[in-house]
Amino acid sequence: MPAVILIVTQLAGLPIRTDAWIAVIASTVLLTIYSFFAGRRGGLGLGGSVLSAAIGALLGILVIGLKAALHNALSSSKAFSSTGASWLDGGSARR
Repeated sequence: MPAVILIVTQLAGLPIRTDAWIAVIASTVLLTIYSFFAGRRGGLGLGGSVLSAAIGALLGILVIGLKAALHNALSSSKAFSSTGASWLDGGSARR
């Protein structure tokens, strides 16, 4: 699903950074939904399934936080930005 989102958003002409954020947020939503249904299929009641979904959502939020931290660390590193790794920020690295 995230790959489909990346393709569609690229075809729509959005920047790669925006594409990546949309994909990671969609992945978090999917993880939350899948966690809820996994709880239901596992025999949990409604409360247990909601707790399962909340834990799945927290994992997705953790990934979003790590992505944001990594992006901030890489974008603030002048040494890394000058190595030509412009694919990380959609080709806008300053040289």
